[in-house]
Amino acid sequence: SMTLDGSGNIYVGGQNHIDIFSSTGTNLLAGQSWATAGHAGDPVGLPTNTSGPWALAVDSNGYIYAAQNRGAGSGNQVYQYPPLATLTGAGSSTTPSAYLSNAAIGNPFFVWLDSSFNIYTANAVGTVVQYAASQLVSSGQDSGAPQWTITPSGSSWICGVMEDSQGRIYIADGGSSAGTSRVLIYASDHTTVRDTITGLS
Repeated sequence: SMTLDGSGNIYVGGQNHIDIFSSTGTNLLAGQSWATAGHAGDPVGLPTNTSGPWALAVDSNGYIYAAQNRGAGSGNQVYQYPPLATLTGAGSSTTPSAYLSNAAIGNPFFVWLDSSFNIYTANAVGTVVQYAASQLVSSGQDSGAPQWTITPSGSSWICGVMEDSQGRIYIADGGSSAGTSRVLIYASDHTTVRDTITGLS
């Protein structure tokens, strides 16, 4: 997984860690005292028993969001990490600043934020959910039910989601076999399918 922040820094997800580089390839986390053993470049270490991060996002305040697929029954979550300046400043650490945690998130393979800091996740069982930033919680707490849920008919696995300024939801469905990938465009009621783009490879 990979994403960029507003300054052009590059965030790359590896196995249980995140590396951050400048646009010219400089390792921005080199030399931090909290370096994760076994990973070159002193990356941000993630909780054990994680797979991924499968997806990363950075909001306009620099907070980092990592979608963690931890396997059935292991508390699939989205982890929010502090901004780069905090990760590299005095007394820096990689303790998550907050979590998005609820069974509705499922096995998250994608995370995206809109301009209002609403958090969108998509999972491997064909479900898209939206949470408000106010639903981020401390470790061990539950974020509660999402603001809305979309489960497209016949969906196999969701690999992307976005919302436009009109409230329309765009969902990338990876399809169950060759030639079945599609993009579904939902109306702002989160129920009506306005259009479907097919013929994708």
